[in-house]
Amino acid sequence: MARPVTLSQLRLRARQQADMEFSKLSDDPEVDQYINDSAAEYYDLVVAQDPDYFLNPTPFAISLVAGTDTYGLPADFYKLRGVDTQLSATANQWVTLEPFNWKQRNLYNWAPVNWNILGVANVKYHLIGETNGVDQIKFIPPSLTSQSVRVWYVPACPTLVAETDSINGVNGWDEYIVVDAAIKLLQKEESDTSVLMARKAALLERINAMASGRDSGTAPTTVDKFSANSFPFPDDGF
Repeated sequence: MARPVTLSQLRLRARQQADMEFSKLSDDPEVDQYINDSAAEYYDLVVAQDPDYFLNPTPFAISLVAGTDTYGLPADFYKLRGVDTQLSATANQWVTLEPFNWKQRNLYNWAPVNWNILGVANVKYHLIGETNGVDQIKFIPPSLTSQSVRVWYVPACPTLVAETDSINGVNGWDEYIVVDAAIKLLQKEESDTSVLMARKAALLERINAMASGRDSGTAPTTVDKFSANSFPFPDDGF
């Protein structure tokens, strides 16, 4: 974490920005709610520019069961970054899977397909709605055998609860959280927020300008979907 900032630090700074360090108008739980709301907004701004700032370094593992096509994703799932399936556990061979459009949901109903090295090109995934609060991922066709899948994802913005809970401020961008929470405090007090609104606009411009160039040593490139794996697959498996 490049520059972690804790809940207690954010709370104090927000009160200082609003000049309400000793005010009883908003108690700590209320200020904490403002901070978490502002943190979620900040998180979205960064993710919109480059989701890999918050990419979970450990992919979510799914053990597929023969005949089952839909599986739950982690409780903190927010944005998908990629899905792999394992061809060989002994050789640690993984293949990148492609998504299917919802209109293609019956694509393989009449074709004999499987999940081996020749048929894995046919396997596609699609994110669908939630069940009991858990987002789901659907595969077509269903696996014919047990299979390992890993899901790379960006988790939702964490909710800061304990004093030491922290969020990545990257390079001082956490000031956006502080200023936005301070604006909320002043709005409740019905005080002038114009100075902090101008500050928030400047911070927004800064994040949008700086967050997109994380790998500054390499220019972004367009990747042919067929080059994602070490050997070519046909587009639809036929």
